[in-house]
Amino acid sequence: MTSRLDWASPQVHDLGDLLTSFEQSTYRENVLEQLFCGELLQAAWVLGYPPLEIDRPFVDFQGYDLVVSCAAFTRHVQLKATRGQVVVHQALAQKPSGCVINLRPTIQGAPPRIGFTFDFFGEQLDISGLKRAKKSINTRRPDGTFGKDERIHHVAVPRSAFNGRGLSTDDLLLKLFGKLSELSSDG
Repeated sequence: MTSRLDWASPQVHDLGDLLTSFEQSTYRENVLEQLFCGELLQAAWVLGYPPLEIDRPFVDFQGYDLVVSCAAFTRHVQLKATRGQVVVHQALAQKPSGCVINLRPTIQGAPPRIGFTFDFFGEQLDISGLKRAKKSINTRRPDGTFGKDERIHHVAVPRSAFNGRGLSTDDLLLKLFGKLSELSSDG
């Protein structure tokens, strides 16, 4: 019996396949999160920010994937990697520092590597007035019809609501923690 991946004879994989394969969605999500953390840590170091601390909750039930701290500032971050609207848990807006970062991965360089630009939502995470998100699958309703029911506690954030689009990692740090001079004057 041969496995899908034959580790005995190495083969080169196309990073584009990783970014688009529905079969590897969980793997892709974890790879993108790890790459994002590495990018953020490197940029903070090079720009002279105090060392970042990045924590990951054991259970994702409050709408955030990461907690990122820099000096006295802490941000609760929901990571997404989507081209359309972003679905956000309402509990994220209850965090004084909640924000959404939409990763926009691209293949860059030689040898090819995944790089990012970012969309940012959350200088003031205001989700009031946003429509409730719908489930992705149809369900049978009591009257026998099928439709997509609303997701409890989730809203749909349109791309137009993001107050930072196409940001570099350096620009994203500025959105997350402000200017370096503001950090050092508080600490």
